Amino acid sequence: LYTAALDERICATVVCDYMVRFDSSLASGRKHTCQHIPHLRRYAELSDIASLIAPRPALYVRTAMGIAQDPEEFFNAVCPVYEMLEVPDRLRYEESRVRGFDNDAAVRWFKRWLVEEEDMDVLRRPYRPD
Repeated sequence: LYTAALDERICATVVCDYMVRFDSSLASGRKHTCQHIPHLRRYAELSDIASLIAPRPALYVRTAMGIAQDPEEFFNAVCPVYEMLEVPDRLRYEESRVRGFDNDAAVRWFKRWLVEEEDMDVLRRPYRPD
């Protein structure tokens, strides 16, 4: 998620179980805190970071491990950015029964955007408002 948000060379991404709010994740006492950068929550939520990926395609998957807390809230915070950029088809949320990374979902997503997409330039161009 962080790499896709910061590096525009990444044309499409799949994120599994990173859909949390910093405060609720830390307050829950869960040990899955790899998504936390010290002091970042003072300035942004993880959904704000995810919004930086737009307009590039992003698939968010909640796996059977279920470490994503409030994934719908996270996803609903990112949706308006894709809608504003008029590319809502490039954003998707899925529930998976797989424990760990869902390879099949990732292959389908990357095949759609990196193999089947006819105009790859549209994925490589950063969004520049007129």
